[in-house]
Amino acid sequence: MAALTTGGLLFYQTFTRDKLDRQGPGNPDFLLASNELLRLFAPLTLIFYQEYARIGDLQRGDRNEARFIGQKPLSEL
Repeated sequence: MAALTTGGLLFYQTFTRDKLDRQGPGNPDFLLASNELLRLFAPLTLIFYQEYARIGDLQRGDRNEARFIGQKPLSEL
C-alpha cells in the first residue's frame, strides 16, 4: 500500500482456503481466510470485492478465489 501514489489502484486476486477442489496452492499458509483481503487492505477505499470460495462458475474459472480492487485515498494513509 505504501508504494501506491495518491489515488493509485491496487488489484489483487488469489486463492482462498474455503475451496472445493485442488485448484491452486494446497498449503493453507498461502491461502486466504474469509474476508482476509478486506482486513489487510482496510486503509484503502474499496472499489470492488468478490470472494467466490465454494460458489462460482467452474467453466469461467470463478471458483476458489478472492478479488479486490482498492484505491489509495486522496489524503495520506
